[in-house]
Formats: sequence, structure tokens, C-alpha cells
Amino acid sequence: MVGEICNIGLPCEMYKACPKLCLIYRAEECFKRAIQLDPGDAEVISQYANFLWLVREDLWGAEERFQQAMAAEPENSFHASRYASFLWNTGAEDTCYPLDSPQDMT
Repeated sequence: MVGEICNIGLPCEMYKACPKLCLIYRAEECFKRAIQLDPGDAEVISQYANFLWLVREDLWGAEERFQQAMAAEPENSFHASRYASFLWNTGAEDTCYPLDSPQDMT
């Protein structure tokens, strides 16, 4: 039926045309809801950062979430290692996190 809404809040025509896009939309809504329910859950924030990076290819958003995860659990090196992997794999050229150059370290 035209104008009908599917169970994830999108027009049914859109779901039928591209079910993968709808699953991505649904996954992102679940991440946002989980973070809203527990904003300090570093694991969820870190998983959302991976989703933004690898699925949505939103490097800016991913970097912000990786930093939020590290701030939520600064003693947890796992989140720092995920962020380091992100920086390594993306080249860290447009990072919003201030990185020291080798010249600054001397």
C-alpha cells in the first residue's frame, strides 16, 4: 500500500527497494537508543564508533565516539586501542584529536 510505514519507521517502498539500507538505519537507531539509555556505557559508544567508521564511513562521527568511549572509561585500554586502530587505518590526517609531531616530542 502506498504511504504505508514499515515496522522500522520507513516507507515500505524504501524498504522493498533497499532492505540493506533499512537495516543500517535500524542498527543506528538501536545504537542511539542504547546510548541515550546509558550515556556512560563505553562499550556501546565504542561499538557505535566502529559502526560509524566501517558501515557509515562517517570518520568525524566515529572519531568523536571513540573519544567519548575513552573519556567514559579512561582506565580501559581497549577503547584506546580501538581508537589507535581507527587512526592507523584512516591515516589520522583529518583527526580532531591533537597529535604531537615527532619534532614536538624533543
